[in-house]
Amino acid sequence: MLNNIVENIVNRKLLTEITCIDAYQRFYKDIDEQTYKEIVQKTQGNNNILLPDTKWVLACYKRDPEYAKTALDTVRLRDDRKTGVLDLFDRLKVRGEISGTEADLNRFTSIQQLCDFISDFNIHEILKRTQGEWSRAIKNAKDEIKVFYEDENWYVVIPETMEASCYWGSGTEWCTITRDENENYFHSYDDDGPLFILIHKKHKGEKYQFHFESNSFMDREDEPIQQPVLKSIAASNGLISAFRNYCDEMGYDFIDLIYNVIGNEYNGFTCIEINDSEYNFINEYNEIAFPEYVFYRPAEFKYEWIIADGADILRGDEFRDFMNYNGEFRFNKELDFEEIGTPSHGIVFIRTENGVNYFDLSSGELISENWFADGTDFTITRSVTYSSAVVKNENGKKNILKAIDGELISDDWFDSIKPLLDYSIYFIVETTDDDENSLYNIMDFQGKYLLPQWCYFITDAGVATGEVVACKTTPLTDKNIGILFFDISTGKIIDDNIEKWDGHFKQKWGLGGVPTWTVMKNGKYNFLTVFHGYRLPEWADSVRYVQIPLPKDGSEISEEMWKARARGTLMPILKYGDKEYYPTCKDWRDEVKLVEYIPEVNENKFSKKDLMYIIHETLNKLK
Repeated sequence: MLNNIVENIVNRKLLTEITCIDAYQRFYKDIDEQTYKEIVQKTQGNNNILLPDTKWVLACYKRDPEYAKTALDTVRLRDDRKTGVLDLFDRLKVRGEISGTEADLNRFTSIQQLCDFISDFNIHEILKRTQGEWSRAIKNAKDEIKVFYEDENWYVVIPETMEASCYWGSGTEWCTITRDENENYFHSYDDDGPLFILIHKKHKGEKYQFHFESNSFMDREDEPIQQPVLKSIAASNGLISAFRNYCDEMGYDFIDLIYNVIGNEYNGFTCIEINDSEYNFINEYNEIAFPEYVFYRPAEFKYEWIIADGADILRGDEFRDFMNYNGEFRFNKELDFEEIGTPSHGIVFIRTENGVNYFDLSSGELISENWFADGTDFTITRSVTYSSAVVKNENGKKNILKAIDGELISDDWFDSIKPLLDYSIYFIVETTDDDENSLYNIMDFQGKYLLPQWCYFITDAGVATGEVVACKTTPLTDKNIGILFFDISTGKIIDDNIEKWDGHFKQKWGLGGVPTWTVMKNGKYNFLTVFHGYRLPEWADSVRYVQIPLPKDGSEISEEMWKARARGTLMPILKYGDKEYYPTCKDWRDEVKLVEYIPEVNENKFSKKDLMYIIHETLNKLK
């Protein structure tokens, strides 16, 4: 009986001022001390005076310890975000949603009963503050920060609460200052790492927000700060040092904040931009690798050497040279490089007062004994074996210099040189005859001419697997345009008396899936493939192309034929005398057969089945 009276006195707030320790000794010894401390901590934190809400929770526990223990393990009573069940009950009272006996916490006999009551309300609405509440909370949160750094120009703080973030971020467009708990993202960032708010003391309204964990560095308009971040905002040396120490402590990359990183890391060195048009390198320890030098263009340690295009601060003069990892220069200024090109397979173009040559970065030697009037960078090919550069002599004539041995491909010099198709091992070369007519031929990488005769004109016709190239030419023996098909892989002419040709079938019916040309010779037509020569058993009188027809008797055609119709593939129709035929073969090795063609009324119309395949093919493309 006496215990009930004491409990009522405590719970009805007749005993209003008592410390947590005294209350335990006098009224709650029947509760395990560790459990008592846990309840106090979860309900009122470090407050030393026992609060009414804590007394209610203790009363619930004493009524049914097991049931209350389960609730304490699963329910937040209070938290920093004011979303605990007791926080929500307080919000209902403040907002006037409940009053009188309904607002009396002691009417609930268990924590679960309180939770059930709260669940009848819209939690999001409960949490919303009025504008007046927001204003008071933000004003009172001014000191809820850690000062990270301060000097005569900068004041940098770390807000510890959402309200403090709103206070110090005022005047910005950040999502961390929104006056709505459901739309403010402060806690989303703060849970991963601290937010830094940078305020410029002398520039009114200039604020920035840093969050390293999300790599977010924003200006007041909530736009990303241009890299490098600290350089862009003109951070003081002290502020840079403070962030450097923080990044070192946390293991974050600091270089991006103060330098523009140029390119990728090669062999432990990364090129950075120190100032406008001034570059250097950082090593694997994020230290400036060559502080005694300034470089005037970006470069990379792709090979043992880099192109050093800069100024020696100690001597004060500009130079271009090759430098190794130890900052040692290859030529020590014995050669004055006026221009340095782009390395390809470790070989780089250089220009000096002597002319043009090429430097081998691996051996540190010039690859040619000769100097040239001009030249190009080496082409990037599959291997150094076929790397080459076009060089020019004092007469303006051109030749090809091989990277592999530094020798010229040919003893002859040419007016022009260009690669044949995409193959750098074959070239179309141009020279002139006594009448100053341009003559052309094809030359391989060994300097051998592949065409048996020089021609007035050459164009690329096509290419197939096995480096088979067809060229259109005008033979010297006849200035009328003629066609010559030449197989580079065998060095043989396929035909040199073609009058007319059509490009290999694209949306036309090919023969066995290999490049096929329609050619005319002596007024007759045939199909020519680079692998199998002429394909038709007899030359046709004419050729035309139609949509793949449907059989007149209604019989089915193959699935591939239907798909070809849907793609708009055209079939060649060959005329022999009064009859027409179409060619067919399953494989390019097979003999081509001629099937008589009977024109259909619907040969240029689409059936329902055509439309089905058109839709099918379109959907496949969309995938």
